[in-house]
Amino acid sequence: MIRCVRANKATFRSVKFQPGFNVVLADKTDKSSPKDSRNGAGKSLLVEIIHFCLGGNPGTSLKKKELHDWRFTLDLRIGGEDLSVTRGLDHPSKVELDGNASFVPRELQLPIPGGSRQMKSTEWARSLGVAMFGLPLDEKPQPFAPGFRSLFPFFARSGREAFASPFRHHRHAKTGEEQISNSFLLGLGWDYARQWQLLREKKNLLEAYKKASEAGVAQMAPGSLGELEAERVRLEQATQRTENNLRAFKVHPEYESIEEQASALTQQIHELANQNVTEGRLLEHYHRSMAGETGAADTERVGKTLEDTYQEAGVVLPGLVKKRLDDVKQFHHALVKGRREFLSSEVERLQRDVTNRKRQIADLDEQRASLMRILETHGALAEYNGLQALRQGAQGKLAEVRRRIQQLKDLNEGRSQLKIEFETLRQTTRRDLDDRSSAKEKAISLFNANSEALYDAPGNLIVDVGENGYLFDVDIRSSGAGGIEKMKVFCYDLTLAQIWVDQAQHPGLLLHDSRMFDGVDERQKAGAWARAKAESERLGFQYICMMNTDDIPDGNVMAGLDMRDSSIMRATLTDRLDGCLLGIRF
Repeated sequence: MIRCVRANKATFRSVKFQPGFNVVLADKTDKSSPKDSRNGAGKSLLVEIIHFCLGGNPGTSLKKKELHDWRFTLDLRIGGEDLSVTRGLDHPSKVELDGNASFVPRELQLPIPGGSRQMKSTEWARSLGVAMFGLPLDEKPQPFAPGFRSLFPFFARSGREAFASPFRHHRHAKTGEEQISNSFLLGLGWDYARQWQLLREKKNLLEAYKKASEAGVAQMAPGSLGELEAERVRLEQATQRTENNLRAFKVHPEYESIEEQASALTQQIHELANQNVTEGRLLEHYHRSMAGETGAADTERVGKTLEDTYQEAGVVLPGLVKKRLDDVKQFHHALVKGRREFLSSEVERLQRDVTNRKRQIADLDEQRASLMRILETHGALAEYNGLQALRQGAQGKLAEVRRRIQQLKDLNEGRSQLKIEFETLRQTTRRDLDDRSSAKEKAISLFNANSEALYDAPGNLIVDVGENGYLFDVDIRSSGAGGIEKMKVFCYDLTLAQIWVDQAQHPGLLLHDSRMFDGVDERQKAGAWARAKAESERLGFQYICMMNTDDIPDGNVMAGLDMRDSSIMRATLTDRLDGCLLGIRF
């Protein structure tokens, strides 16, 4: 229960509350101008401040720079003990506690000067979950478990979108959050709702992976399972060939040196062969020269012929001429003989050199053949390393394809298994809902009674289990009634307050901003306030409603309920500067 809302600024209008029915009115004064509006009095801001002091994030209004040094205090009564909590906009991560806070573990509280204790705002919210909803104070709560900040807004809706649906208090609420929160608040098997959300997360992961696979993000190459199996077979064969080559590979430590020697021998053989070709041509030339040389007999024949020619001419050669002719014969004979001897010796030398080179070529060729036999049966270390690199690359590709195949199999199997798990959970949830029929029927009965107080026919609270978990809906049939959707929210909220007042730990309050009654027919507004007043006083919980004075129906419609009655705890805010909640304008 809230006793008072205060602030550290003198301009702030403190608002006090009491058990039972409470009203915060926004009114105009005699001095109000046509431009003044009740909507700026601070009703919705008051709700934001309450949430802020109870561990919520600052709302839009509280984020104004003009409020940076403001500190708000909420006086509470929790578990029969009085407690005050203060939280500043300058340091929103901390709260200060004064009074009895026995539900907060001592190790979470840090004493500060003045007798107060300080603690983290997040730990404060978790502690409130213990005090108001009986939640466990776990260091690491289960994933998707209900928390104070997801449950309390059903008892104090804040913001325009909070009144759009009975089962969610903000626009971005997901299916899982809606199911978990409402099943917990209605006393149903909320852990089954949590399991539904875990399966949805698993399904989302599988779908996300499937999309990533189709986009080529999560695989080596795109393709179906059949294509990847074919790729696997090809890579296995290539890897096996590489393995066989490596097993048969012999590394010679001097492989490169032997390779260089073989290359050098080949070079020598080529050089020797080239020399033999050159000198073979020279031999042919020498043989032709020897065949064309004039011998000694030819010299005699030439001299005799010359002598006979002179005699026939009748010329008697003198002795001197004859002697000289003999000298020429002898000289020519010696010349021819010397040349023939030279050519003969050159031919012998060349033939001997050619023969020696052929013998060298044969020896070198044998040496080279021996080296090539080594090279054929062994390999270099670099080649071996290259083969190993090829093997590692092939093995890596093979491992990636196998991984991808397994992932696709897991994906297909996971999707099939997920269908089984969804169906199994649906059956389990259905059985649990049947076992909790008393809690379900209590909620339906209370909702029916609340709606019947507003309309001619009772409405229906629908609680069921479908293909995607818990199903919640409300139905109020009343043709022509304005604001019926808002009244669905009102009836459901009142039902939750009625249910929780019987619990050992409960919020002890229900708060409705004026937005709850926007567009609602006057009769339904009057009926809602009368029902809330009667139930809050009968069951002992606190009800706070906020409204503009011009939205209050006349006395005939209100059926005796006077919102300005002195027995009702009432706070009045005005459109004037000195009458609005903060007492300042910005």
